[in-house]
Amino acid sequence: MLTSRLNPADRARYARQIRLSGFGESAQAALLDSHVLVIGAGGLGAPILSYLAAVGIGTITVIDPDIVELSNLHRQVIHSEAAIGTRKIDSAKERMNGINSSIGIRTIPELLTPDNALELFDGVDIVVDGSDNFAT
Repeated sequence: MLTSRLNPADRARYARQIRLSGFGESAQAALLDSHVLVIGAGGLGAPILSYLAAVGIGTITVIDPDIVELSNLHRQVIHSEAAIGTRKIDSAKERMNGINSSIGIRTIPELLTPDNALELFDGVDIVVDGSDNFAT
């Protein structure tokens, strides 16, 4: 019998998804052990980041060089009026920590480029493109 690495708080937090047929504690433990990199904390990245934090991805890295603006708030739901003028990655990190303080969040205030992609992808299990342009 395998011993789960989930503690009682994890079991309570993730109870509904652990009960899904075919999922269980081992799948939840795999999520907690995973590292997802999200490119962009804007219109696409914002809801992605919220849900990744909520389901218990153990480490999330967010890449985005932009600043939160008032014109972002109607579609970038991870940001708030209080975050206007701050880096999107910092605003997103604060909100994700509010959703799930037990996960690790790394922030990188850069654009993804051909020159830095391999370095940024190193050690990551999944890369999610939440950018707002085809070039990225």
